[in-house]
Amino acid sequence: MSEHTSTHDDTASTDTPLQGLSPSVRSIVSHSLPARDRSLAAALCTIAGEAASASDERTGGRPAQSLEPVTKAAVTFEGYARIRLDLLATDRYDRENARDAAVLASDYLHAAAYTMAAETAVPDRRSLELYRILTEGSTTLAALFFERVPESSASSPDVSAHPDVVLAETASALGATAVGATTETRAAIERYARGLTAALIAHPDRTDEPHRTAIGALSGTAERPETDEVGPETSQFVRFGDDRPSTVERHLERARDAIETLRRTQLDTRSDAESMFARLEGATRIPFDDVLENDG
Repeated sequence: MSEHTSTHDDTASTDTPLQGLSPSVRSIVSHSLPARDRSLAAALCTIAGEAASASDERTGGRPAQSLEPVTKAAVTFEGYARIRLDLLATDRYDRENARDAAVLASDYLHAAAYTMAAETAVPDRRSLELYRILTEGSTTLAALFFERVPESSASSPDVSAHPDVVLAETASALGATAVGATTETRAAIERYARGLTAALIAHPDRTDEPHRTAIGALSGTAERPETDEVGPETSQFVRFGDDRPSTVERHLERARDAIETLRRTQLDTRSDAESMFARLEGATRIPFDDVLENDG
């Protein structure tokens, strides 16, 4: 069993209230929530809202103030998924009392994600769509965990059947929907999130560095790595297989095609919109420099 490596720090990533929880449940909830600057779900949700705002006239050309609640919901949903995967694939909660507390903690985070989505200041129909997105993500994760427990998978399945991809699609859909994206724009944003995340899963570097670099690129804080040193595996989720660099490039091309779709519908020509597109493109290049340079 792989040892769990938390990406939690003392910087609160959400305003999830912890009052009323038992100490054991509160501890699990707190440590399952990734810091905002280490959450790919948060980065994708945020930039999805920016991309939709730049592409769709009805969003007003800027991210809605309601984007913050759904970003918190995405991070909280990620914490829920992390606990569920730990329960299935690791021995972190090997004692009966610990497993009971973990189940309660995951249930709490699952409910909290819906509560945060409900706080989004959007029309009723859009609010219902946010609920539908979370429900679909929950259902997909549940089916994945039931049908294909990671530690018992002998071969690499389709990358779409991976928790990271489900979280990425859910987070990007939440961000795009919160600002009222059209169907076409939302589909392009989800394709981007799916392609980028699939490429990160297939990345031969088994540390968390590619993920962190991609998050930095999306937020505009990424720096190109100064070393090729590879450390111990610290991925937030169990990886299902070792895809070749050519597979990485195939996923990245799908993400870049999605960017081009967004550019074709771009209405906002301000410099901040161009910065957003540069960040989308940077996330498909900076974490993969070494991989693509060495690809036959």
